[in-house]
Amino acid sequence: MANIDPWQKLAELQRARWPVWSLGGSELRSVPHYRIYPLNPDGHIAGPPYVVECADDQEAVAKAAFAVRGKDAALWECDRIIARFPSVDPK
Repeated sequence: MANIDPWQKLAELQRARWPVWSLGGSELRSVPHYRIYPLNPDGHIAGPPYVVECADDQEAVAKAAFAVRGKDAALWECDRIIARFPSVDPK
């Protein structure tokens, strides 16, 4: 069995995401949606993502920081990692 990089697999899966559209003023625009993935101590994805819609990376980081509550997690938008949140619990 080949050794599959979970981050590469995650990037491939996220490229297939469906766009979300929103009326922003008088125009139709795409709303970025971000995924917060819980991570195990080895840095591998430990469960399904929590999806949040945000106007920009800064808002996404703020929402993710609140949502992870000191647990290991990674914030992604499509195939781009935005932030990694290390656990604050001693290992």
